[in-house]
Amino acid sequence: YVSSAEALVKTLRTPTAGDRAARMALARYYLLTGRRKDAEARYSALAVDYPDSVDVLRVRCQLLAVPAPTTPPPPPAEAAEVTKKAVAAADALIERFVKDYPGDKAGRLFNAEWLIR
Repeated sequence: YVSSAEALVKTLRTPTAGDRAARMALARYYLLTGRRKDAEARYSALAVDYPDSVDVLRVRCQLLAVPAPTTPPPPPAEAAEVTKKAVAAADALIERFVKDYPGDKAGRLFNAEWLIR
């Protein structure tokens, strides 16, 4: 089914809301089925095609804030440092978005939501 979905997604034109929604759904599927690298690649491509999308920004920040699981898990101090760096990277993404699109109210709202978490 995945190859069929990928083929259908390729038939959609960019930039359209349908294309963005279909590609985000496919990336989410990859994430939920343990294919994080595929999901990250899809979200990165979406960020290129839809740089002004708060929905894409939101998911990218969530991916950054939740590092990929490792085996064996890192010691707590190391895990905390990784998380701190990941959150800082997400902060930078949001700050850049707000700077690049200052009139985007959804972007500013997401920034406020992110800050209170």
